[in-house]
Order: sequence, then C-alpha cells, then structure tokens
Amino acid sequence: MLDCCEPLEKVKAEGITFGKVACLAHCAGAKVEAFRTNQSTMDNFRNHVIQCTKSEDCHLITSYHRKAFKQTGTGHFSPIGGYHAGKDMVLILDVARFKYPPHWVPLALLWEAMDTIDEATGHPRGFMIISKHQKAPSLLYTLNCRHESWLTTAKYFLDDVPHLLKLEDLKSVREVLLLVLQSLPANIGDFITWVAEVRRHEDDGSNFSKGRKEGFMLRRRCCSKYMILNSFSLWWSGCSH
Repeated sequence: MLDCCEPLEKVKAEGITFGKVACLAHCAGAKVEAFRTNQSTMDNFRNHVIQCTKSEDCHLITSYHRKAFKQTGTGHFSPIGGYHAGKDMVLILDVARFKYPPHWVPLALLWEAMDTIDEATGHPRGFMIISKHQKAPSLLYTLNCRHESWLTTAKYFLDDVPHLLKLEDLKSVREVLLLVLQSLPANIGDFITWVAEVRRHEDDGSNFSKGRKEGFMLRRRCCSKYMILNSFSLWWSGCSH
C-alpha cells in the first residue's frame, strides 16, 4: 500500500510531493481535502487548525519549507497537534523527532513557510485535512495514482461538477457539457497526457511484465468506467432540469 502512488525507491531517493501524499492517504482509505496556499487563505487555514485541534474526527497535515523556521532541510510534512488562541501559534509535531521535537510556531510564519513553491512540481505547498470516510472508499482511490493530475480530475468530477450543476440553471445537455468543459482543471492537459501514456504502454505491452501489464489494464478499465458513469450522470442531470 505504501507504494500505491510512487515507487518506494523513488520516495527514498527524492522524497514525496504534496499531491502524492494526498494520493497515499486516499489509497489508505482516508478522506482527504487538500488545499494549496493559492487555493485557500490564512484565515481559512486558521479555521481548519482550530477545528481539527478540537476534534478527534480530523487531522491536519502541513507541507512547508523548513527555511522559514531557520531549520536544516527543505520541504517537509508534519501534522499539527495544537493551537494557542491567545498567541495565534500552532504546535508542529515534527515527524523527524530525531532532529526537532514538537515545537510552537506563529501561525502566520507557518503559512509563510507553506506559501512556497515546490521545485519538484512547480506548485505551492499547502495543507490537507485527513478524516475517516463515512462510507467505503471508492475504487477510484485504491488505484495506483501515478500522476497528480488524476487526483485533481477525480476531485473535479466527484466534488466540483455536482456543485456547479446546483449553481447554474441549465436547461439542456449542451449547456451542461459547455459548463463542464469550460470549468475543467488547469492541469487537465497533464491528465490527458497521462492517459495517453497508459494507452501507449498498453499497446506496446511486450515491454512489460504480465503483472505490470495487468495493472495498466485495470487502471484503464476503471478509468473508462468512471468517465462513462460520470458522463451519464451529467447527461441525466441536464435532462432533469
């Protein structure tokens, strides 16, 4: 399960990105709400910190650059264990306890540390809310998430599209399709490229072991089924208006 999103050898050598950590949590059956700093605000982050530090139903993980705290190292992940309202400080439960024990930092400084660009992806860092699924996790999130754009695309169709359909007074299938296509995630091109790569590997299956080829086939079948089901759902939503 630990290598469901990235080969362990690569993680050991290069570390792991924000999107792949979210993917790993999905693969483990958790509900994940991921926010890069350009998708949220410091006030919104504070609200999530307060909520999760008061509850046993969610956990907050931050992705930040150590430089802001004058620590050695670069990008890092650690959960938040507490919040001091009077001083507006958060308790970082550093997972590298051999280097740094749990320590308090100003929330604004942590936000600054998160609001940095990960050179590996070119995207800002951020935070994610981890909680228990109210129902069994979808097969979509137990697949091998080899590309970060898969998470973005899945979230768009599962969460964002239903919300968009509620906001708009759509009267035809054409209007539904136009809305969906005009609001596609910015990295949809990366997702299409990834699907094309899977297809190319399938067509040239002689270069892969039987197990790996079967893995590609499983992902393609599930991806196709997922897109068909969502297309039908969108069509039905449009017709029901």
